[in-house]
Amino acid sequence: MNTNFLEQLKNLTNKEKIAEDMKFYAMYLLIYERFKNKFVEELKYFLCDISVNNGKLKLKETLEYQKMKSNKNNKGNIFINTMEWFKNYKVITQEECDLILSAREDRNLIGHELLDLLSNPVKEKMLYNFISFVNIFKKMDKWWINNIEIPIAGDEIPLNYDSEGVISGDFLLCDILMDTIYGEEIYKKEIEKIIKKINDN
Repeated sequence: MNTNFLEQLKNLTNKEKIAEDMKFYAMYLLIYERFKNKFVEELKYFLCDISVNNGKLKLKETLEYQKMKSNKNNKGNIFINTMEWFKNYKVITQEECDLILSAREDRNLIGHELLDLLSNPVKEKMLYNFISFVNIFKKMDKWWINNIEIPIAGDEIPLNYDSEGVISGDFLLCDILMDTIYGEEIYKKEIEKIIKKINDN
């Protein structure tokens, strides 16, 4: 029996490690899917023509939306094309777009290779991708509220409006869950170390 296999068995029988790793992978999946659904759907509703017929909401795809979603450079992948739209409008950088795609690869690994991931230590790169992804989520969330939602609503903006601290319900729920899980948990120091590394760059 080789050393690597023995180490994997040791990891799989470490109840505390498995519990902590499962929290991390579940959190990663949850936030990724929330992010994906939010921005794909919100951009679709923003770019399409909306009408109500017999009490039912109807969306008519505009040429801009059709062009965006069928970008053949990305094989028509609606998620990647949505991120390209945000990049083209300078909401995110190419580096941030690449990090989002790295998070997408992590999501696929978690979905298809979970047993292998659990039998090994969590890689620092995946932790780095996760924290970077959460920061990008917050940045895009803030931009969307300030530049799309508020102008469309046309409501009067109060004098004490905090454009930097604004947050959507989607991100708030993720933030609350992060705080609940990682308030005093094992990954807290690792996450703080990675956040410091990101901020120092």
